[in-house]
Amino acid sequence: MELFKKLEEAEIMASGHFSGENTHLTWVLTNDGTLTIKGKGDLIDIRNDFDNRVYDTDYFGAFHIFNYPWVCCYPWFDCLDLIKAAVFGEGIEGLGVGTFQRYWNLEKIMLPDSLKLLDSWTFYGCTKLKEITIPANVTEVGDAFDECCNLKKVTCLAKRPPSIMDSTFENIAKDPVLYVPKECVDTYQQNTCWSKSFKEIKNIL
Repeated sequence: MELFKKLEEAEIMASGHFSGENTHLTWVLTNDGTLTIKGKGDLIDIRNDFDNRVYDTDYFGAFHIFNYPWVCCYPWFDCLDLIKAAVFGEGIEGLGVGTFQRYWNLEKIMLPDSLKLLDSWTFYGCTKLKEITIPANVTEVGDAFDECCNLKKVTCLAKRPPSIMDSTFENIAKDPVLYVPKECVDTYQQNTCWSKSFKEIKNIL
């Protein structure tokens, strides 16, 4: 897509790889601000040992500058200010707690069809994010978009409304619009959480 430069056309600024249980992923950040993550598995509870930053305590037993220890467990954390776009390759099935929490410069996100779960605070406080498309296979979304104060347009491709929380889209832009498959508009309108979050629900044109 024109939105994202091909890797071979941009200079690589940082890169790495990491593994978890049943997870093998690689990441590359290019000089246009695009972070591309490829592989199979999910980013749930990913840890890394960069700069000896390992948190083995429970989430609320550790402390760092963000007050949330999971945020700096992702290996691209040190590039936070440089990341403007995030592209996820097919095969990635879940995004973990706080994966991109308070990434102030993140404007564009491309999620894969393989995605099933957006955990809590995934994109919490991404204030430059204006629109997002949730893939068709997503079944659960935590309070992933809370405090995304400029998020105005949400497109959900799932025919069955994913499970969401009252706070999933809390404190986003005023009068946001939800776009869903034409045959599913009534289903979303009748869903308590979705209809509470979006007063205007339209079919995808």
